[in-house]
Amino acid sequence: MVSAQTRDCGAGASGTILAALCSVRRLLLLFAVAACGGGDERGQPDAGPDASGPSFPAGEPDVRITQRVGTDIYGFWTDDALPDPYHVVAESGPCVLREREPYGCGLQCDDGICIADSCYSYPVGLSAGRLSVSGGTHPVEIDPQEGAYSYFQDSAIFAAGDQIAISAAGDEVPAFEIETRAVAELEAPGIDDVVLVPGEDFRVSWTADDADSRVRLLLESDQHGQFSPTVIECDVVDGAGSITVPGDMIEAFWATPGQCGECAVQRLARYSRGQATAGERPVVIEETSVVNFYPYDRPPY
Repeated sequence: MVSAQTRDCGAGASGTILAALCSVRRLLLLFAVAACGGGDERGQPDAGPDASGPSFPAGEPDVRITQRVGTDIYGFWTDDALPDPYHVVAESGPCVLREREPYGCGLQCDDGICIADSCYSYPVGLSAGRLSVSGGTHPVEIDPQEGAYSYFQDSAIFAAGDQIAISAAGDEVPAFEIETRAVAELEAPGIDDVVLVPGEDFRVSWTADDADSRVRLLLESDQHGQFSPTVIECDVVDGAGSITVPGDMIEAFWATPGQCGECAVQRLARYSRGQATAGERPVVIEETSVVNFYPYDRPPY
């Protein structure tokens, strides 16, 4: 569950196909192994164990707010269901290693999404009417464009602790109101010096100062193509202060031949979530502070 993204899925990504593909990768990479979790209806962060086994919050966010220097708000709804392109290879503590099913579509899926040996159409976005976002320095109004909601500005709208409220006027997705809390900016001293080495434990750490939040580590072995060959995702409470991925999991992460054709920029994110309903449909919002890093002296292969 994201985000696990292609190179072009950053702030301001637009276009029907690109928006759909970015959303599909977020959906399938970030929360494909979600097994438990779920905050309360008004937006408290998800709780759960941080070391006794993987415990991922359920459901991919419909609206994601990402802040670092600027503020990126992205929303996407679809009724199109796609199968999971990954299977679980290993679990260790709060981490899961998944591997993509081999592509079997040949050259017959240039205009769709290849999962295993089947080609699927890009999902079509649904309208929830105008989105109204408040709680920071100024309100934001967003109308859907080409099936997605997108807003970006080069400064932060929300300060740590701000209550963020989002409401939708309603359309194909019924009207709703949802809240969450803005997290403190994630600080990860020394993260630019860590190196990912096959067979060795991989540890990242951060300054823990947001007790109600969680932190997610997402590692992709390759950014070339629709789905990374292998993915590691770890999810812990913020107070844990660090995540260690064991060396055998890192070794398996690099085991597929041809990996790192385009070495991935990796992501560490502090986040808070809220959940509500639109009619009978669950709606999830996530607010994140993301640190991107590139943990290679050189490509492993």
